Amino acid sequence: MMNYCIFVYMGKLLILANYIFLIFGTDIYERRKHVHVTYNHRGFKSYKKMSLTIVKTEIKNIQFVGSSAMLLALSNDRTFIVPLDKFQEIANLSVEDRENFEVIDGEHLSFLAIDEIYSLQELIGI
Repeated sequence: MMNYCIFVYMGKLLILANYIFLIFGTDIYERRKHVHVTYNHRGFKSYKKMSLTIVKTEIKNIQFVGSSAMLLALSNDRTFIVPLDKFQEIANLSVEDRENFEVIDGEHLSFLAIDEIYSLQELIGI
């Protein structure tokens, strides 16, 4: 039996010190997302394959800190502080309007008083 793998999707390569990370979505023999890691130091090589588990993070709740920041509580127990100087429409909302929000699909935030839908990635700056 031949010990090789044909890759379906082009991988991304990251070289960090003595480690080489080759990141693939899937390959022909394994449908799970995974990373191939090669450690190379002074002639010693070690190969590992790590599977990736993607956890969907959702907005659980929001809370305002005065008129300058908003706290985003996420489902993975993280809390992000969102400065409202980047989101003037939200900063200008009244206290009553700030309480009337809706979380859409866990990843988007909408306030009834404004016609804007904000994504989680946009709010935390990624």
